[in-house]
Amino acid sequence: MRSFAEIKTDLSTAFGTTDVGRLRDLSIEFRTLGTPEALVMAGHAEGNAWLFTGNYGEALKSFERVTEILETMNDRSLVAFNAMDLGTVFWRTGNYAHALEQLNRALDLFLELEIRDCVASTLSNIGTVCLEIGEYPQALERLERSLHISQEIGDKQLIANVTGSIGIVYYNTGDYAKALELFLRAGSMLDDVADRVSAATNTFNVGNAYSELGDYVQALAHYEGALAIHKELGGSYIEAYVLGGMADVHVKMNDLDEAKRLLAMMADMTLDAPNAQSMYYHIRSRLFEALGDDDALLTELTKALETADSAGLRSDSANYHLRLRDLAQRRNDFEAYIKHNTEHLRINEEIRGKEATQKLTMMEAQRNIDAERKERDKERAVLYSTLPKHVADRVVCGESVDGDTYDNTAVLFLDIVAFTDISDKLSPTEVISLLGNIFVEVDRICSSNRTTKIKTIGDSYLAVAGLE
Repeated sequence: MRSFAEIKTDLSTAFGTTDVGRLRDLSIEFRTLGTPEALVMAGHAEGNAWLFTGNYGEALKSFERVTEILETMNDRSLVAFNAMDLGTVFWRTGNYAHALEQLNRALDLFLELEIRDCVASTLSNIGTVCLEIGEYPQALERLERSLHISQEIGDKQLIANVTGSIGIVYYNTGDYAKALELFLRAGSMLDDVADRVSAATNTFNVGNAYSELGDYVQALAHYEGALAIHKELGGSYIEAYVLGGMADVHVKMNDLDEAKRLLAMMADMTLDAPNAQSMYYHIRSRLFEALGDDDALLTELTKALETADSAGLRSDSANYHLRLRDLAQRRNDFEAYIKHNTEHLRINEEIRGKEATQKLTMMEAQRNIDAERKERDKERAVLYSTLPKHVADRVVCGESVDGDTYDNTAVLFLDIVAFTDISDKLSPTEVISLLGNIFVEVDRICSSNRTTKIKTIGDSYLAVAGLE
């Protein structure tokens, strides 16, 4: 029988690779140890295995059993991890108030215990919950804090995940090009980590951005890529969303038979998450709209709105009110038009108000400043490597040096005779040593004779005198 420490080490690896089968095997191993701490870790592993496959009911049962065990213990770190697990389940099932309650509890404990990677992860989860309910300023604040910490500790996977979450903020506020840029940036980082679920989720997000930008070929290619990863992993909660995205693209392409087939596959799944249910009704409504069936369109949109309202999915609710408003206009239903237009404007004002707009603008401005600073640093590096310092200083300050004249100057160009033949007979280390010794001595001579070195290239040395 392996020790608790040995099993726990394997558990960290299984989480990093989202290996569901391994998580379940480790849960059984923990249970054989029988100690309260081992039983807590067993429930933690088992619950997350259910979570990764989208069975939220069983995941919640596992984490609630852990809660009961923790009542007999005095381990604040385990309480924090369990609160984060519970918060994640509530988030996935649309119980956002309970999700934020548990996640904030976990955050307070991790801050108190100074477990910085867990602080960053919890802030990211809180930001994602705020994002889903349309609280964009709060989402950005949490995500920025998470990104700052994850960059400080060098957690590449978390940096990628948070970058993708910030991309979703841009996506939800209609800046699809910026969202795509962030998703692609996150994807390049996820190529180097083992978390295949995160890679699949980000690939799905890339597909969404391409879909909104009208590039349906790229959208479907990325959806297929995400679906392949999920099938390789034995399925997960994201699979329904991927099928929905593919169905939506086929509706846009007027390939309605394929859209029907994909929606039928989606209907066969257990859609525990309300945003997945809402998405299903929404895409069905788009299908009926393409078919010209306004009655069925009204039915499906009403279901989508009711699901979104009950789960607090305010951004989705605003979108459904807008579509119901347009449908009411076509049907000359003035009363419904006024109702849905009023609700659309109210919710939209709440979630896309002045504060969110300012926050997004500030983020974009800061990124532009950072990009410009990097370019200036590159330019300065080139200037100082090719010009005398006092000349480079003037160029950096914006001065013109085109009109400088000198009455008495001299240019020194030094080259080592037969250097190619010499270097052929020496090892690379000896060649470097030879050049170093020669150029150090030339530097000394130039310095003592008020001569300024311009640059060295291979075995050549360029200097100038008389510039003072």
